Amino acid sequence: MLTFWNRLRRTTRSTSTPSPFGETPERRGLVITVCFLISVLIWFSFTMQERYPNELEMPVRVVNLPPDQALRSLPPDRVRLRVEAEGFQLLRLRYNPPSLMLDASRPEINLAEQARMQLPNDVRIEAVTPQAVTLVTEPRLQRRIPIALRAHLEPPPSYVLLETYIDPDSVTISGAESLVRDLTTWPTVRVVRSGVMDTLRMTVPLSDTLAPSSNAARKARS
Repeated sequence: MLTFWNRLRRTTRSTSTPSPFGETPERRGLVITVCFLISVLIWFSFTMQERYPNELEMPVRVVNLPPDQALRSLPPDRVRLRVEAEGFQLLRLRYNPPSLMLDASRPEINLAEQARMQLPNDVRIEAVTPQAVTLVTEPRLQRRIPIALRAHLEPPPSYVLLETYIDPDSVTISGAESLVRDLTTWPTVRVVRSGVMDTLRMTVPLSDTLAPSSNAARKARS
């Protein structure tokens, strides 16, 4: 397969007439290529100075949360924005978006206003989803509770499953008091094994959360 330069040389050799300035076809092809690349660069520079609408996502980060407090529920991980800005600005925001800081000391936060404070002045915000969040904090409670193994181990006929052991057998959880107070166990992910004929050792992950409403209670360490 011919390279770009070989194709260009063939074109200039077959169509070029001798230059009155003594230029060779190869040199003339190089000049044409450089001029083309410069024109593309100039076009790109002017194009990226125009303003365009686009959609962006900003990661969310909660700040100023006291160590003895915890969130009753977590805010969304990301906020979607529809903005208008210059092309270069949109590229920077898309590949290196700033984090949207949510101050835990403020229970009601207008995300549109917060985004305007953190984005450059020449970026016009047209819409924000969601428009606001409510941060509810409670005293933080830490407890150690047993781990509940959710496993269905089925031996073949004539075999009997004697006993299962978990190590460690408990986990330390920390979170909002109303969520942690009534928890009695923390489950593992569900495991199903059939045809178990001998001692079986496996690593079973803990469940990431108990329910959508209790995702502020996180396991701290096991």
